[in-house]
Amino acid sequence: MKKNKQKFLAKLVKLDAKQKVFLKILVLVFLAILLPLVVLAVLKDKLLTTYNPEVLQAQGSPQASLTLEPEVINPNPGDEFDISILLDTDGETVSAVDALILFDPTSLDFVSAQEGTIEEFLYYPLLGEVSSQDSLNVISLSAIDFNPETSQFSDGYNTSGGNPGLLATLRFRAKDLPQGESFVTTHLSFSFTVSSTTDCNVIQKDTAEDILANVNETNVNILSPSIEASLFLNPTSFALNSREKFEVNILLDTNNEPVSAVDARVLFDPAVLSFVKAEEGTIFSYYPLLGKLSTEDGMSLVSVSAVNFNPQDTSFYDEFTSQAVPGLLATLTFKTKTVTSPTTTTLAFKFTTSLANDSNVVRAVDGGAIDILKVVNQATVSISPLPPSPPLSPPPSPSLMPSPSIIPSASPATPARLIEVIEAESGSLAGAMQKLSDSTASEGEYISPTGSGTATYQFTTPKEAHYFLWMRVNTKNGKTNSFYAKFDSGNRLAVHLPVTHESWRWQKVSLKESLLDFRKSAHLTKGIHLLEISNREENTKLDKLIISDDPGLNPSSVAYLSTSSPLPSPLPSPSPSPSPSLQPNLVLNPGFENGQTPWQSYSDVGGGYGEGLTITNSTSYQGSYSALFYIDASGGNNIQLYQANINAEPNTNYELSFAAKSNTGCDLKADLLKHTELYDNYGLSQEFNLTSSWQIFTTEFTTNYLASSDARFRFWFVGNGQAGDQYFIDQVSLTKIE
Repeated sequence: MKKNKQKFLAKLVKLDAKQKVFLKILVLVFLAILLPLVVLAVLKDKLLTTYNPEVLQAQGSPQASLTLEPEVINPNPGDEFDISILLDTDGETVSAVDALILFDPTSLDFVSAQEGTIEEFLYYPLLGEVSSQDSLNVISLSAIDFNPETSQFSDGYNTSGGNPGLLATLRFRAKDLPQGESFVTTHLSFSFTVSSTTDCNVIQKDTAEDILANVNETNVNILSPSIEASLFLNPTSFALNSREKFEVNILLDTNNEPVSAVDARVLFDPAVLSFVKAEEGTIFSYYPLLGKLSTEDGMSLVSVSAVNFNPQDTSFYDEFTSQAVPGLLATLTFKTKTVTSPTTTTLAFKFTTSLANDSNVVRAVDGGAIDILKVVNQATVSISPLPPSPPLSPPPSPSLMPSPSIIPSASPATPARLIEVIEAESGSLAGAMQKLSDSTASEGEYISPTGSGTATYQFTTPKEAHYFLWMRVNTKNGKTNSFYAKFDSGNRLAVHLPVTHESWRWQKVSLKESLLDFRKSAHLTKGIHLLEISNREENTKLDKLIISDDPGLNPSSVAYLSTSSPLPSPLPSPSPSPSPSLQPNLVLNPGFENGQTPWQSYSDVGGGYGEGLTITNSTSYQGSYSALFYIDASGGNNIQLYQANINAEPNTNYELSFAAKSNTGCDLKADLLKHTELYDNYGLSQEFNLTSSWQIFTTEFTTNYLASSDARFRFWFVGNGQAGDQYFIDQVSLTKIE
């Protein structure tokens, strides 16, 4: 080997000048072409591993982030707005950062750049230098931990254990919209490719490696000032007594813009108001949230969310656009609590412009959605103390009572009430008002308009009074849920109905004649009157009507009565009878004859689980025992008597029946819902008007598509029960109707 090497060197020495030049060229070609290819082949796998974010994350390599904040902003043309650039080093110490931000100069003007608050960055070589890249402009920023003026180095920047640092703040100005456009969506983004050294970089101090792995972008929706939706409460003022219920409507004005979803968050003071219930409005097909209660900074928050998508049939419906008249999003019912001196409180929307987790009105745009809510109002509630009551002699305390109570004496007899029950198909039908068959309708028939048509009914009122109208309706979606109603020769009134998803439901209707007119009654004189129902939307189904001067009427409890003249009030309690379907009772221990099991109770003002419930033999509707539920303190947000593991079938008709009374005539509510979080309602949420005497309450309802075997049936006392109130409950029955 040594001899061969010597021979090779001897030949090299004998080469002439031209041969030596040629040899040098061959060596240079090898070094320039072949050697890099060999090196790349060797390092290929290492390079792919080193600069692949997924591999880096799997190996636990540092992953720094640059973030633009906020991620969504909705300026008007001419508005200036600030964008923050935030740096998260993923626990690593970094010595330098390069940030390049892209924007569209046809939609935005760059105004200025300001240094951030990271003290370890001593110098900004670049701060807001603008260049162009294709059709976009580029803003360049650089920050380092070295100050060339003082030749000082810092220890580098590290976000370990803290929030991301502010690298810089950029200010932009929104340009005018193109002619004829009401909005434009543009983007702010980082120029960034993993492993590239000519764009955004975050340099690790010890290794000088680029550890940037994550960036985001900001959507800028430039909106015409005319895009301005409003949510407002109506009425805006109430003058009430203690323990008085009242309704407030949430109205939506989209200012001619189509909207696909709404979130309404209403704050109230739980010390003076109780939330009772929320009812769907007339403008959306599905309500993911309807009256969900939560707390925030000592206030209570009731939430309503509505969308134009129905998950039951996976259908999208037309977006809502208000024109001359705002739409009814929902109706909230509250009850004032007992106050000892005049008190004023407010109902107010939780709202900050462009904030995502409060009230919002959502308009769909290309590639996403924007919040166009700009205006909200509030309502003022003035509460007066109750007048002093004459002293009452307490009756003997019943056994097993948590504390003595005073039961008021019987009230004087009340005037007779009119309850006129009318089969819809019994009227005089004209035009395209059709009589149709349905085995689930009362007496197997109902009416529905297929075009222009009317149904007219005659009834007699015994006195001059305000009269209320109930309808048993079946509405498929937001396009088949309204009629017109007219009393005598009066104006035609729009009747908007909730979407029942093709099931029959009783609804106490609002009678709407003009803007902000949501009356619940019609003022009629004594004598003969006419009610005319006419088409507003085709295929809305009407089965039955009730006309009464009793605002608290439970239509399900009187719907079996024949059409006639005034009935005595209160109505005699019907004797309990077996369910017509002879189906088994889903409620166990319905008469509390076997103690408390499996009933459970909870009171957040009484001590938690097991509080409030006692089994008593001092009074009962049937048998020897009944349940006594005692409210020992006011102000609770979770007070209930319930039974879990109810097997509720979806889209099924059920009948609920129970006997109840209360010492002060305070009301209660019955619900069927999911036993565990998110506590979805399964189709029953109804309030019942109790007196101090035993009554039987019966109602029919249809479960929704969510119902399952994990249901909870509960009696809910929040919003009605006050300290010292006592509820007596017996003979609870929940049966399926075949």
